Amino acid sequence: VVDIGGYSTDVAVFRQGGITNSRIVPIGGSHITSDLVKLLKTTPEEAERLKLQAGSCVPADAREKEAVLVRQIGSEKPRPMARRVFCEIIEARAEENLTLVRDWIEQIASFDDLNAGVVLTGGGAALTGLDRDTPIRVAKPTPLHGLGDVVSSYEHAAIVGLLKHAQKSVATKREGSEAKGIRRLMNAIGSVLGSKSREDIP
Repeated sequence: VVDIGGYSTDVAVFRQGGITNSRIVPIGGSHITSDLVKLLKTTPEEAERLKLQAGSCVPADAREKEAVLVRQIGSEKPRPMARRVFCEIIEARAEENLTLVRDWIEQIASFDDLNAGVVLTGGGAALTGLDRDTPIRVAKPTPLHGLGDVVSSYEHAAIVGLLKHAQKSVATKREGSEAKGIRRLMNAIGSVLGSKSREDIP
């Protein structure tokens, strides 16, 4: 499992239902945004917006003469930039990150032994084209009971996983203060995130 966060990428290798190896790679989605800020001479907000709306790790997917309008600092009007070049900037950093991940995994395991392949998640996994190679797939967390789709996007993968683990660990125990604490935590998270259909967790 490769969880691509803002400033780092967490990698975990699972065997027979448990983690056998893990590592943190110091590259994340924010590094791509930073590259765009420097090379496009724009603001972080504009770079992030363009990355999400027009970004891809596969420059070849961009049509010939397709352009991205960039609001540069100090310029009154947006300036057109070839989308292929824009995507090449993204591709370079994404390739660096996934190459570091792949090289580390290959040191400890053969991809042939990883029957489930590689699962990408986290906010950085929303970038188009990351799953172009096999055996890679991108996955969101399944909806959390009581919170609907409020925390079912890529960036919520880690927190949803931790909550589900906590929920599962108390499910086999008798009703007590620990189970009640989990319910209070889930309800508090739903309140903060604005869930309209919060329910108590059984």
